[in-house]
Amino acid sequence: MTLRHFRIFLAVCERLSMTEAARQLHISQPSVTQAIHEMENHYGILLFERLGRHIYLTAAGENLKQYAYQILSLCQQAEDSHAALIAYPPGREHHHRRHLPGGAPDVLPQDAA
Repeated sequence: MTLRHFRIFLAVCERLSMTEAARQLHISQPSVTQAIHEMENHYGILLFERLGRHIYLTAAGENLKQYAYQILSLCQQAEDSHAALIAYPPGREHHHRRHLPGGAPDVLPQDAA
């Protein structure tokens, strides 16, 4: 399963509509349906019960939803950490930029900002 699958799955969980999830994610409704079917086939469980035009999260889907939130949260934390390392590499003095009267920028060490 990919992060894309989990994002789609959570959008469907939040909306309880494949069509609305597709709109939210700016993808086609058949792409959403396909991703959900791929997840159900991969895990061998039904994630949603389909009754007419309505869908409901199954107990298995509810269980997976908790893991999906954790997975996406951990990925976001890793990306944030990586971005911070790029912005402020270890061992380098960090500077904050501020503007002096008249608009001229002044660069100060981080501790003085």
